[in-house]
Amino acid sequence: MTDLLSVKSLEESFPNYKTDTEIEYSYKQSINVNALSNCICLMKLNLESNCLSSFRFASALTNLRYLDVSSNQYVQLEGIETLNLDTLIIKYNPLSNLHGIWTQKKLTTLDVSGTSLTALNGIELLYYLQKLCMNSLEFLDNLDAVYQLSGLQTLQISCNKLVKLQGIEAMTDLKELFCPNASLRSLIGIQELQSLRMLDISRNSLTSLQGIKNLKTLVNLNISYNKIDSLSELSFCINLQHLEMNEIGAKNLSGLFALTKLQTLIACNNEVESLEELKALTELKVVKFKSNKLQNLNGLQNCQNLTDLEVEKNELTGLLGIPNHSQLKVLQIFANTIKNFVGIGQQMHLQQIIAHGCHLESLEGIEEATSSLQKIVINNNDLKSLEQLQNAKLLKSLIADNNQLGSLSGIEQLSQLNILEVQHNNLQSVKEIETLINMEQVNIADNQIQNFEGFQRLTKLRKISAKNNMISKLSQLQGLRVLEYLDIDQNKISDLRQLLFLQSIGRILKVVWLSEQEKEFDAKANLACQQKDYLKYLYYILPTVQSFMYEVENESAGPVFYPVATNKMVDLKGYTPTMEFKLTPQLKQQLAEQ
Repeated sequence: MTDLLSVKSLEESFPNYKTDTEIEYSYKQSINVNALSNCICLMKLNLESNCLSSFRFASALTNLRYLDVSSNQYVQLEGIETLNLDTLIIKYNPLSNLHGIWTQKKLTTLDVSGTSLTALNGIELLYYLQKLCMNSLEFLDNLDAVYQLSGLQTLQISCNKLVKLQGIEAMTDLKELFCPNASLRSLIGIQELQSLRMLDISRNSLTSLQGIKNLKTLVNLNISYNKIDSLSELSFCINLQHLEMNEIGAKNLSGLFALTKLQTLIACNNEVESLEELKALTELKVVKFKSNKLQNLNGLQNCQNLTDLEVEKNELTGLLGIPNHSQLKVLQIFANTIKNFVGIGQQMHLQQIIAHGCHLESLEGIEEATSSLQKIVINNNDLKSLEQLQNAKLLKSLIADNNQLGSLSGIEQLSQLNILEVQHNNLQSVKEIETLINMEQVNIADNQIQNFEGFQRLTKLRKISAKNNMISKLSQLQGLRVLEYLDIDQNKISDLRQLLFLQSIGRILKVVWLSEQEKEFDAKANLACQQKDYLKYLYYILPTVQSFMYEVENESAGPVFYPVATNKMVDLKGYTPTMEFKLTPQLKQQLAEQ
């Protein structure tokens, strides 16, 4: 396919592509499509988002079969009789009628979504049509114009005023039906679609699934955002593999016990209390029950093929029920009341655990589930130790802020770790990180840390957040040559010359230094900020820094950073520092001993 998106002169370029079979030329307001007449071999053409209003430009393109003119200025199908298409995509045009569409006898795909049509006259003559997309047609409240299309295999009719599917029973070859965001109150007629494999009836006004039990070939079903009173009809859909039933008011899973081929079950925002109906569904791979009333995970014990289990925001008090030795890769259990990981079992494939806000008191039980773990999120809990993570040799991201950690003991051997967040704990030292040579981001803010001990060897560090600690010197950061961001606001730095240790860092761009404003000195800020002309001194000794920042707390969005001054705002003309501005060996020793 030739992509002409960057070609400046279409008139000059098209002759060079006269042997091409595919051309895309989208989003060009001043296009001269008459130059296409030389492209006699062209079979596929995409002219989306231009200013076209006629098809006459394509009269010489006798081999053209696929044409996309979405988002143009077509009001009618002028010149369409000169074409011989099998695919026409004309969605999002101000199209008022389909006069002339009947000339496209071989059309197999037609998309008129989002147009201004008020009728579908002529569409019933497209006997070979297999795929029809009529999404977002405001007038559509019945299927009278399309029920004669008995060979149709895919029908998309989302975002309309349909209350019922009357007439659809004639489309016996239909394999895919998409009708979300309509006004459906009944599925009468759907029972005749014996070939249907995919059905999306989400976001309607349905209260019953009557008729679905006849759809023995159904593989993919979405009934989300309706108010379904019973799931019993689903027990007959024995070939179902993918089921979405979010927010349907379900209190139980009665009717799902027979769906032994089911691989994906997504049932968020319901009132389900038990998973017992799933105990025979051994093919399940993905189970998502966010925001229900689950009290345990019993019913999943036999789901050895499970790869993704998401049961956050429930009423879980433990993890018993998770299948042992499964294929589990992702586990999301946040916002439950789980004291530990007892019950998680041996999980050799588990890569990600999301367990923040679970009231965790310890990581007991997690030891045999960490061999493949790459990410764990356990912030906002009551953890005092990370010892149980010592065998997570592949761990790359550890998020454990807002706990009660007194040390980082247990992470010393996690050599693959590159993101560590342990802010808001009870740490006085983080020396355990000195062996984590692949570390790139560290957040140790809001602790009682007195120095950067352990940071010297972390030569890949790009970002350090160390706000609100007891740090008074920066000598241990001298070798971090790729550091780009440093937050040392609200510490105990009293001598501006400590920042001379950052001179060897050629890439440092931003330093968070204050927490309020330059003019109103914050009592929590580093004492060195009281020194006269401190900003000039900082920019003098660190010319690569783009801006020194201050932080403003935003309760809804978190901290927001603003520049106290950028390197373009501070005039250093005529400025001469009154104290040392180069790090001599003698000064280095003096500052290191402060």
